[in-house]
Amino acid sequence: MTVKIGTIGDRIANRLSRAFPGPTSEIAPARPIVSFSFDDAPRSAWRDGAAILEAAGGRGTYYLAGDLILNHARELDLTPAEGCVDLAARGHELGCHTFSHVKLASMSRKALAADLDRNERFLRELDGRTARRNFAVPYTMMSPGRQALLRSRFRSSRSGWPAVNRGMTNLQGLGAVELRQSLFDPDAIAAWLDDLARRPGWLIFFTHHVRDNPPGDYGLSPQNFEAAVNAVAARGFDILTVDAALDRIGIAR
Repeated sequence: MTVKIGTIGDRIANRLSRAFPGPTSEIAPARPIVSFSFDDAPRSAWRDGAAILEAAGGRGTYYLAGDLILNHARELDLTPAEGCVDLAARGHELGCHTFSHVKLASMSRKALAADLDRNERFLRELDGRTARRNFAVPYTMMSPGRQALLRSRFRSSRSGWPAVNRGMTNLQGLGAVELRQSLFDPDAIAAWLDDLARRPGWLIFFTHHVRDNPPGDYGLSPQNFEAAVNAVAARGFDILTVDAALDRIGIAR
């Protein structure tokens, strides 16, 4: 269920970020935890994704890039700002995805810091949050040279490296499993959940659209997304936002 994206250099940077993680924290929940997250917050993730999660008693984490929401929502079929306010009011989490939605290494540290500041101002207008947020790396392309900056600003950063988070873990490179329509495989999801049942940890799924024929294959049909959520709920696993999962694990704010 994994897809290779980016240049060879991008993939090397990803591996270096995992090989030299810096400070780590222990993830050892007593019960399995699963989080569902959405990058860019397509309109269908607000309209259908949130309702599916709520029906299962869960909430999701929506990683937002301010420039996409403010300037490209209509053309990209993304959730408008008022929809993001609605998500926050319903208990879903709004996370950071940079403002400009660019690869971390494409900006200097100073420019990236300014971009993150800009997105924080945008997000604060939506939910009023003042505590440290959680972050998702654009294009899932981590950068060893930006780890310290992320660590200073965010409670966690989610990568696209497929793994269950357990044991000593770099919170600025959390593993996550992507859900794509063309690769959707209930048996593969069951295998991830079987692993989680044998050894409790924290599994993060991420996707984009929740609609039939998602653009660029970035997402799942509502039926398949519901099947994935229900597979988790049927096992009695906790479905928590990223922020709530960190609370449950005992990671200090």
